[in-house]
Amino acid sequence: MARVVLQCSICGNEIDPHSEKLHKLDPCGLYFVTNILEEEADKRFEQAFYCHYGCFKGILASPESLNLEEQEEG
Repeated sequence: MARVVLQCSICGNEIDPHSEKLHKLDPCGLYFVTNILEEEADKRFEQAFYCHYGCFKGILASPESLNLEEQEEG
């Protein structure tokens, strides 16, 4: 099996999905959408980024608004 190498777009470090040091919600993917209020889809652009859960939570102005840890796996 090929080794998947992801890089956190916030801290720049590798995200090894097999590492025991990762948060239970890692790795994370962020989808950045431009012109979010634009009605015409061809004027919106999307790009995906990878990050550590802790890195993303750490850059939020209100980290308490991120409540994914309390959600149960379904």
